[in-house]
Amino acid sequence: MVAVVAMVSSTRSNVRTTMVKHGASPVSSAVPTSSPPASNGAESDTTSTTAVSSGPRDRAGQAAAINEVLQQTHLSRQQVHDAADDVLHCGSGHGLDADARTLGDAAETREQLADQVQALPADALDDGQHLLDLLTAALRNSAQADRELAAWAQNLEDTGCEPDAATDNPHYHTSTALSEQATADKQSLLAVWNPLADEQNLPTWQPADI
Repeated sequence: MVAVVAMVSSTRSNVRTTMVKHGASPVSSAVPTSSPPASNGAESDTTSTTAVSSGPRDRAGQAAAINEVLQQTHLSRQQVHDAADDVLHCGSGHGLDADARTLGDAAETREQLADQVQALPADALDDGQHLLDLLTAALRNSAQADRELAAWAQNLEDTGCEPDAATDNPHYHTSTALSEQATADKQSLLAVWNPLADEQNLPTWQPADI
């Protein structure tokens, strides 16, 4: 899980690497800005330089940046699946405490990714802002579901766990409802993303993957 969180903090670096792979480069240039002429008609002798650094401005680079987020939430999804399956077996594989931590970390990772997504540029993509909004909604609902799974694991650790009754728990039921909403969000997201991914030779996904 440390590796997953480290990946979140280095997304900007990963995005640049992905962009190079696709032949794109981020915008980073110096734009000179001249001072306005003096009132007596004499030209000012001072010039200021403003450094501009932002995310990718081209279609391929912006798609690659979104794909990087999808790759990272895919890793979180795998960890959530493994931990939740272990909770169903009362932590027989990793222990309920460890499962609760894994699920809580996954929730935090997805929240951080959602915050990152809202800062990504998408003006070169068709309906790009809508795509980012769909991805943000899917990540936030998934994070809430993961938190409820973490609470479920911790509650079973605190009160005792019987495999046949493990799902008879309010946190589990709340997580199921949130997961259903997240799945609907993902379906809407992927209806927009997968055609773009095909166009850009990037991976396509299914709701269960992310």
